[in-house]
Amino acid sequence: MKDRASDARGGSDMRDGPGTALRKKLLRRLIWKAPLIFLLMFFAVWWQVRSERGTQPSSSARSKAALFTGSWKGEVIYPWGDKYSEEFLFQPEGDKLFGTASFLGMKRGIEDAKVDGDKISFFAQFDQRSGEQTLQHKNYYWGQIVDSQISMRLQDSRGNPPVDFVLKKSNVAR
Repeated sequence: MKDRASDARGGSDMRDGPGTALRKKLLRRLIWKAPLIFLLMFFAVWWQVRSERGTQPSSSARSKAALFTGSWKGEVIYPWGDKYSEEFLFQPEGDKLFGTASFLGMKRGIEDAKVDGDKISFFAQFDQRSGEQTLQHKNYYWGQIVDSQISMRLQDSRGNPPVDFVLKKSNVAR
């Protein structure tokens, strides 16, 4: 009779077995883990949105980068006395800069180029042959828009003194 009375009250020995205790224990663990999981997911989404906003250039940075767009020309007098008419082509995308820069009249692709407000920086690589040996060198460029011109500085990796020159916008469409 005791068994039937205990069944009527809902306290059967069968239901309070080891499986029920395990389920209750797992449920208690899940109750405090669910808010933690939700909090971690919220933080991950917030971090992703924050990171994406930080990598997109502001509209003012884009408008400044647009100042560099196009073809530019300038006379460069190198430390050894030679004078060349050099051409530069800039195609900014956000805070990055793509294009070409000529050195001694030969165009080379620009690398690691950046736009920071009214300033640009990049380098161009070139090979120098000396007998049977080929040496790789870099020219580093820094520039700043002043009025409607770009004031440039060139420093090479060979130790020559820096060269300052001015680029003017070329009206030639390419």
